[in-house]
Amino acid sequence: MTKRAWVLACTGFVATWCATAAAQDEAPPVESLAEIAVPEDAPAPTAEPVHLDDIVVTATKRDTLRRDLPASIGAFSGEELERQGDLEMRDFLRRVPGVAQTIIQADQSRISIRGVQIDAGGNTPEATGLFVDDIPFNDPFLNQARPDLPPFDLEGVEVLKGPQGTFFGGSALSGAVRYKLADAEPGVRSARSFGAYQTVDDGAPTWLAGAAANVPIGDSAALRLVGVQRELGGVVDDVRNGAADTDHGQTFSGRALLRWNIGETGSARLLALRQETEVNDVPYAETTDGRLERERALRSASPGRTGFDVYGLTLSRASAWGTWVSATGLLNKRAALSGLYAERVLGIEDAGQPADAPVTADVEGLVQEFRLVSPEDPASPWRWLLGLYGQQYASFTTQRLTTRDALTGMETEALDFVADVDAQERAVFGEGSMRFLDRWTVTLGARAYTVETAGTVVSSGAVILATGSPENRNDASVRASGVSPRLAVQFDVNDRVSTYASAARGFRFGGVQIVGPSPASPNVPPTYSPDRVWNYELGVRTQWLDALQLDGAVFYIDWEDPQVPSTTGGAVALNIIDNLDGARSQGAELALRYGTPIPGLVLDLGAAYTDAVTTAAYTAPNGATVPAGTRLPCYADVQGVAALRYGRALGAFALDGTVAYNTQGRGVSDILQSMEIYDFQTVDVRIGLAQPAWAGARLSAGVVNLTDERAVVSALVQAPGNFTTVYNRPRTLELRLELAF
Repeated sequence: MTKRAWVLACTGFVATWCATAAAQDEAPPVESLAEIAVPEDAPAPTAEPVHLDDIVVTATKRDTLRRDLPASIGAFSGEELERQGDLEMRDFLRRVPGVAQTIIQADQSRISIRGVQIDAGGNTPEATGLFVDDIPFNDPFLNQARPDLPPFDLEGVEVLKGPQGTFFGGSALSGAVRYKLADAEPGVRSARSFGAYQTVDDGAPTWLAGAAANVPIGDSAALRLVGVQRELGGVVDDVRNGAADTDHGQTFSGRALLRWNIGETGSARLLALRQETEVNDVPYAETTDGRLERERALRSASPGRTGFDVYGLTLSRASAWGTWVSATGLLNKRAALSGLYAERVLGIEDAGQPADAPVTADVEGLVQEFRLVSPEDPASPWRWLLGLYGQQYASFTTQRLTTRDALTGMETEALDFVADVDAQERAVFGEGSMRFLDRWTVTLGARAYTVETAGTVVSSGAVILATGSPENRNDASVRASGVSPRLAVQFDVNDRVSTYASAARGFRFGGVQIVGPSPASPNVPPTYSPDRVWNYELGVRTQWLDALQLDGAVFYIDWEDPQVPSTTGGAVALNIIDNLDGARSQGAELALRYGTPIPGLVLDLGAAYTDAVTTAAYTAPNGATVPAGTRLPCYADVQGVAALRYGRALGAFALDGTVAYNTQGRGVSDILQSMEIYDFQTVDVRIGLAQPAWAGARLSAGVVNLTDERAVVSALVQAPGNFTTVYNRPRTLELRLELAF
């Protein structure tokens, strides 16, 4: 079934189910505020002074109030993301100070948390973990498709700052972003849908639609179906060939989740999730002045397609010892990128030799985790968790670079690259916390792990022949073992103020070098080393009269052996991955939420300062030098967010509105400081009007980047004057209609 047919079928199913539900008075009431249907004679909602309830997060693989965790966490409910008009990952990540995202292409990107990121091009394993529930999507080899789920019908998203090595192993060196899927609800019949239309300055219109239904099966089971389709209008113009908005495309995500409650203490949860992204062209411009244009290279569009399938099974059972959980995940990721953009990257089209460089990738992964979580006993001072973890990963990647003489049309195979790499992790982990003397809580956790990456990388063709050998072959493996501890001490000064101090360690897989030694570059190491991060943090949390929350934290990060993209020397330069001797990051973060005396009015403020630099000089194999104290790329030195939200009743209607401000300080594109990026400010405005009695209808309109301020947020610089850029979102107007039954 095609993606469009899947969405239409799901939408039709929602409409049919809604009609059926309306005719059946015995259907149980809906519990979710986002889905509740209010009878016509129900009283209209009223605006009252805001009570700031805390958010429940699962960062430690058990439900915990965010304020009780000695760590910095950004958490959003799915409903909050929808009300803000967020459509994808880059929308909500910009609301978390200390976090930045670099767009590569299609659904590939890099996330920097607190400055821990060096590679903007996707060659090294990702430093920040990306998870759907507990299933990791990081690639221990080359970066491939990533989940970018729309907020529609999500339970929420968590952004965990600092290394998460104790709970998530080699997949979360600097932190993690976790999508929490809305669960199926036995005994509840509900449905939701939405449609939206967008117009973009200097771009083509975009539309998107989605539908979700929760279908009870008997008294103890339920099936939840969700589908979202988005047509991307495109914004980048190919001036050279007279083509407008060449980067148009479409994305689709759909999932089915079956939940079965087994007796009073057990449950089974089966998940099937798919995401597909198709683009007609890469989203690259070749300007720095705000023009969304390409002027020099691509002779034609460079289409690509990426996607993944995920299957998960979670079994749980409560006992006197605690809750036993078995979580199994199967993952398949795929990519097919045409690679015509290699003309621009190599800078050879004007020399009369256009080039094609198609890339294909297929990734398979298996994750298995068993854990035992302590019983929920408010009277007990102890909370603990024990677990076993295993991950198996296999990646097969090919790339072929072909050049053609512009006059004769003859083809030359410049490079044929094949990589067959496996990786695995085995670990035992646990954490325990004890509360004593009424005010003190001590938490100690650790993960003992063994990781290994092994495989074969083979390259041939004219480029390799120029290095003095007909074939470049690298058969290698790298293995590492260690312990990632976590220690935290929290002190409650009183009922309103608490402080904490923590230290945590994270690690990342090492890997097989993407090229081997050659006569021209004999000193290329066959592998690159794992890297490790220690994060030290002091924080304070305050809450006053249930209306004001003020949190702050300062941190220091020691980064050992950071992985960095580099280049060999010799007559033919080849890309490799190397390790720096060290880097560090330090900074401060502040967050405030204020439920003002004006009923329905809430103010959110956030700010971060980050300073991340190398701690030792580095000389690349090609002779390029990076002195100690060099600024790391892919992060903004200062960030700020502010949002003013208001909601009130207007008779039988409910009105809500948001004004949000975001500022990003300066950054650099790579460790060679090739180009400055970021340095911009944006304002977003959104207003919505709901009538719950009319099928839960809500109509909203919003403008993203009201002043249309444009800035480069990522760049790839090959040589002076030869670069590509990606911009922040231009001014975008959206109209959206939501229905809930």
